[in-house]
Amino acid sequence: MSEHQDSGPVIPTPGPRTRLTGSTPGLSSFEESIEPMTNKIAPPPEPELQPVFPTTPEQAEVLGHFMLMLKAATGDGGKKRAAGLKPSWKVDPSHEAAMFSHINKWKHGEKVDKDSGVHPLVHLAWRALAIAFQESNAPKEPEIVRTYKSIAEAVGGPDRPQLRRSGL
Repeated sequence: MSEHQDSGPVIPTPGPRTRLTGSTPGLSSFEESIEPMTNKIAPPPEPELQPVFPTTPEQAEVLGHFMLMLKAATGDGGKKRAAGLKPSWKVDPSHEAAMFSHINKWKHGEKVDKDSGVHPLVHLAWRALAIAFQESNAPKEPEIVRTYKSIAEAVGGPDRPQLRRSGL
């Protein structure tokens, strides 16, 4: 049997524990244990969890009831949106008009929506929340658009003849 010539560190192979011995140029002899290689990626550290649910029984009760009511209103609109009869609630421009329609139905004595079976004020609340979402999550104007608008306002607006001649 021929003797193995040392050609530097040995590449570990997967196994219970791999023991390496050898020499590395510029370093003295070493002997160390290396854990087997795996394809597993360590999970990220868990974030500090904040309570999502209310801390009082009353808050839990209120949000539980409201969630069920809003779910019923969402189901009716969701069917219409899935059928292509309405745009996505995130961009639907009809929320404000629908709010007035629902309050009008309520003021005229309607207590149950004929399509959903839900009180019209629940639909009004749903629409109000949709508007709040749209306004809170509206995409921001790019900086160039804001700059142009501020220049146009400073010189009197984009319809002024001097702006067209100057190229702005």
